[in-house]
Amino acid sequence: MPPGRAGMVHQESGKDLMRIRLLLFIAAASQVSYAGFLPFSLDSCVRACMAAWQVPGAAVAVVKDDSLIACRGYGVCRVGEKKPVDGKTVFAIGSATTAFTATTVGLLVKDGMLSWDDTVSMRLPSFRLFDECSTRGITIRDLLCHRCGFAARSGDLLWYGSQYTDDTIISRLRFLKPDFGLRSRFGYSNLMYLVAGKVAAVASGTSWNALVKKRLLEPLEMSRTKTSVRELSGLQNVAEPHTIAYGKVTSITYRMLDNIGAAGAINASAEDLAKWLRLQLNYGTYNGTRIVDSAVIRETRTPHMLMQPEPGSSNLFPATNFNASGLGWMLSDYYGRLLVYVGGRVDGMQCFMGFAPDERLGIVVLTNLDNHKCDQAVFYEIIDGYLGIPSRDWSGLLTLQWSAEQRKVKQGSSRTMQEIAKPERYVGTYRNDLYGTAKVFRSGRDWVLHLTAHPGLEGVLLSVKGDTMACAWRDRYFGSSFPVFFFDSMGMARGFSLRVREDWVDPQEYRFERTVGTGR
Repeated sequence: MPPGRAGMVHQESGKDLMRIRLLLFIAAASQVSYAGFLPFSLDSCVRACMAAWQVPGAAVAVVKDDSLIACRGYGVCRVGEKKPVDGKTVFAIGSATTAFTATTVGLLVKDGMLSWDDTVSMRLPSFRLFDECSTRGITIRDLLCHRCGFAARSGDLLWYGSQYTDDTIISRLRFLKPDFGLRSRFGYSNLMYLVAGKVAAVASGTSWNALVKKRLLEPLEMSRTKTSVRELSGLQNVAEPHTIAYGKVTSITYRMLDNIGAAGAINASAEDLAKWLRLQLNYGTYNGTRIVDSAVIRETRTPHMLMQPEPGSSNLFPATNFNASGLGWMLSDYYGRLLVYVGGRVDGMQCFMGFAPDERLGIVVLTNLDNHKCDQAVFYEIIDGYLGIPSRDWSGLLTLQWSAEQRKVKQGSSRTMQEIAKPERYVGTYRNDLYGTAKVFRSGRDWVLHLTAHPGLEGVLLSVKGDTMACAWRDRYFGSSFPVFFFDSMGMARGFSLRVREDWVDPQEYRFERTVGTGR
């Protein structure tokens, strides 16, 4: 949504949110039961935030003292249709999958099948990174707390929307250059979670999917939680993903994430995730049955790597003094309480869930729209209301942050384009060691660039300025890229470099070198 539109919406919704927060504050001050007034205040809060961010559907669950005090849906499963969202509606949870993966690894540690500090190469002899010292030294613990030397999302183009299998992706990690030293900085890495899932699968003798189901989903009776988009076929009550295209909320298809399963493939309902939060709040027990050893639970929420604060975070979180990565969870202090949380985003879906262990309060927010902060706004409205923290318009504050981020993304994206001069000199096959091959070829009247591992990364090349081209990808989620070509002494293209959706998919620049002189 354009920033101006968001501001107008917040003029209306902000007043409602202030009234809601006042009710929450008064109730906390007078020691009124939170559950007693939650139904009214929660509904108003969620609906106001959804309207501000144009979210079609959302599901929210709140757990307090081992009781599910709210679990409900809002809006619709698909824009333009009437099928409502409820607590059983299934959404993709993206990177929130990592908490399940880390806990599953912990179960194998408790069983004596693994150690947190086993080296990865000991468990996966074929595992290789660009740096030999990292190859020999990196541990399972390093994988799970994002301290492996890679910048956030570096190398994600390998899997995001590609046809590569998980084994192929892992085999290419030897070409992924580190951005900093092992254990020197936090850098969120989906690829390292893929490796962690593979380590768990090899150690247990079963697939990551089967292991998570057997050790966590089945004991927790999470019957509507699935580990692959393939399992959604024929399942009733599933939310459709949406994105905003050309200013309009548009339904899109689910992204197949099987090749990165351990990092982001779970789909679940709010009702099921409430059971997961109950397990966390009870340090590994569910309905009186021990499912995860408490030592494993504590290890996953122990700070392992400090995280650099995001720009502007001090304004949003003035009482927060530290941010750190646990194992599968993120950690911070919040007005004197520990917060344990994780977020997730894939095409058309977002979620945010977490808990305050000392307060025995857990919250999950699921939405069927991407690129927003509605889920975080609802989460912090509920947390603040319960703790009695003075009222803040979280949706409005997060809109300001989001708008600043979007302005950076859009800088330079509006360019004048025209047909390519002497297009024949670009035709050919190109290669990047990490990614694989790309081709430039003629299709009818157009000259097309295709990154061959991605069916959706194919688009018509147009000239922008000098050696810079523009390519609008067929898969709209990837937007447009601006490859820069370089030439030999004969004026033939020798290669090109480009980034693909660097604001979300992969920040890395890929340099392709010509290998074959003829096109397809």
